[in-house]
Amino acid sequence: MFLVLSIIFSITSNNINYLDSLYKNGEYTKVVEQAEEFLIHETKKESKIEIYKITAFANVALDLKERAKDNFTSLLEIVPNYYLDPVNTSPKIIEVFQAAKAEFIKTSEIKKQLIKPNPFIYFYPGVYQIRNENKFKGYTLLSLQTTSILGFIAFSILTPIYHQKYLHKKTPEDIDQVYNQYKSCYIVRQVFGIGIFVCFGLHLLDLKF
Repeated sequence: MFLVLSIIFSITSNNINYLDSLYKNGEYTKVVEQAEEFLIHETKKESKIEIYKITAFANVALDLKERAKDNFTSLLEIVPNYYLDPVNTSPKIIEVFQAAKAEFIKTSEIKKQLIKPNPFIYFYPGVYQIRNENKFKGYTLLSLQTTSILGFIAFSILTPIYHQKYLHKKTPEDIDQVYNQYKSCYIVRQVFGIGIFVCFGLHLLDLKF
């Protein structure tokens, strides 16, 4: 497995280095042609970003600004907050990139306005966070809240059952045994209940701040 990953990483690195060397040698048309072929098989986000960037640079050099904007837009769809270093990047490229970014932001805002907000994303902890690309926090809250709710429901059913058993026992040994079971169910139910409120509280804090 490690060997396969190493080979894939090596191939990807070689592809990017090859495109970069073509660009530095002024073979801009070949950069665009090769990049299209590499993108068909590429799956890693980081590699796609580099390929789109080099291709955009090549298209700017070829004075194909609209194609370069398309490349930058594809890049921004992967990393919306991507930026180019103005010190080490040609002003001509920066100009095209800024135009692409402005259009990308405008299009994104229009899409947000067209999508009707679902009240569920604000109600259930984790959904809002996942939708806003905070996936670690979102999946953590979603898992904890779901587990807490299911646990609370299960032990809310079990607690009265063991309570009834406790009331019907006659011998001291049976009473102690069933009472401990009832007590454990009650405590676990309370823990899951606290978990529900903690998750929802963290969710509300996240919405506010």
